[in-house]
Amino acid sequence: MTLAEYTISELAQPYAISLAARAKHVSVLEKAGLITKRRSGKEKVIQIQPTTLEVAAAYLGEYEKIWSARFDALEKLLEDKRQILKVCYLRHSLQPNLQDNIVPYYQ
Repeated sequence: MTLAEYTISELAQPYAISLAARAKHVSVLEKAGLITKRRSGKEKVIQIQPTTLEVAAAYLGEYEKIWSARFDALEKLLEDKRQILKVCYLRHSLQPNLQDNIVPYYQ
């Protein structure tokens, strides 16, 4: 990862955010140790701290694995339910009077 330095204005230029929002974002990133900030003339210059960013990425990567596994399990469960509904629909289509036999039990 490059250790390039950027002014806050350069980084914020593509985004339509206020000066206050920029300052808040920079403050949060600085407190998290993801960037360092220094003054260069009238500008504030920031630099990414790759080591801290790598630690954060590794930490979040572990959660990504957990959530991916959970979403895969949910997807399988939903697919199983879809298959059951297909079977029920087919049975109902083949036996049109089936609903007449079931409905009285639920009234």
